[in-house]
Formats: sequence, C-alpha cells, structure tokens
Amino acid sequence: MDRRDFLKASGLFLAAGAILPKAARSMFPSKLKVVDTDNFSLEVITGNSDLAVKLLEDFIKEGNLGTGGFNYSEYPVSDNVMGDLVFVRDNNLIDYTTLTDDTSNELKEIRKKLSLPSMVSNPVRLRLYRNSGKEVKEIIVAQKGKIIKRIAPDNIMEYNFYGKAGKISLDVKNSTARVSEAGCKHKICKQMSSIKKPGDYIICIPNELQFFAE
Repeated sequence: MDRRDFLKASGLFLAAGAILPKAARSMFPSKLKVVDTDNFSLEVITGNSDLAVKLLEDFIKEGNLGTGGFNYSEYPVSDNVMGDLVFVRDNNLIDYTTLTDDTSNELKEIRKKLSLPSMVSNPVRLRLYRNSGKEVKEIIVAQKGKIIKRIAPDNIMEYNFYGKAGKISLDVKNSTARVSEAGCKHKICKQMSSIKKPGDYIICIPNELQFFAE
C-alpha cells in the first residue's frame, strides 16, 4: 500500500482503533488532539507532496486525529501561490504557531520541514478532514479570528467582504456558499470547494477571512 492509499484508508483503520493502541493514545498529551466528535480540517499547500504525505502519515500514526473516520483529498493548484499549513477544528481556525503543546509542536515541525510558508509554483493541495451532520444551519464569517457575520443558509444573496487584499464576494444559494469574486492576487479562496455541509470552510489568508458552515 503506498502512502496515498494509506491516507485514504486510514479513516477506516482509525475507526477500528488499529493504528495506535488506546492506552498509547491516552498517554499522548495535547491540547489540540482531535476527538471522535470533532469536525476538523488539516490542509497543506506545498510543492513537495511526497514529503507532505509522509509527514501526514506519521502525524496520523501518533493518534492526533482521534479514532473516528476522516476523508483525504489531493489535487493540483495552478499558478504561483502561497503555500502553508492550516488547521481548523470545530469551525475555529487554530493558531498552532503560538501554542506549545505536543500536537502544535508537531504541526510546526511539519511546516518547517516543508519550508512553509513560502511561494510555490503549481503546488498540490492535500487535505485531511472530518465532517459530521448533513444540513448547514448557519454560515459563519470571521475575520482576524472574530465573528463578523452569521448568514442563514436559505438566503439567496451575494455578500461582499473586504480585507487588506481587496474585496471577496460570497454567493449563498440553496444552503451552499462559494466565493464568486476575489480581489486577492492568487484567488486560492475562489478555487476552494463550495461550502455544502457542516464542517466545510473557505479561507482567504491575505484578507484574513474565514467562512465556516455549522
């Protein structure tokens, strides 16, 4: 089994508790450790996808993603973009760079080994995530870590938000949301998947804007 197959299958293995014994997991202290009930997303944009996959596999084996199932996705991004590692848990963007617990330190080490953040040409976007629930109850907009707006998902409207890099337009319709216009240079937020279910999110790093679904 190659590393990518391992990541795709790990959700099943973790659900069965087969990667790391429960006793060993309980000895791993971390304020950021994900538990089975958490929605989360760990996303890496990098030019070195093989190394990133190896580091993510090691991160999983340490029990950092709990014992519940999760999903894995990987696809290329065109153009020169800012590569980085982003961790979101239960609709909160976690600033692991300012924390000192074991999991935060591991994330910082992954980031360092991948030489992130840095500009990358035609990188690969890798994502490990877990979404629970089926219906979006609310779309939350946050900027600089503070909630600035709550949107009912059944609204049919385009909302405009502004940051350091310009305007972002969020198109909300039929309980989904997507970025329809982005003033930032590389428009990664526009390329991200639409928000369709709880736990989905869109982030614009230059404008310090985050859109989350609950």
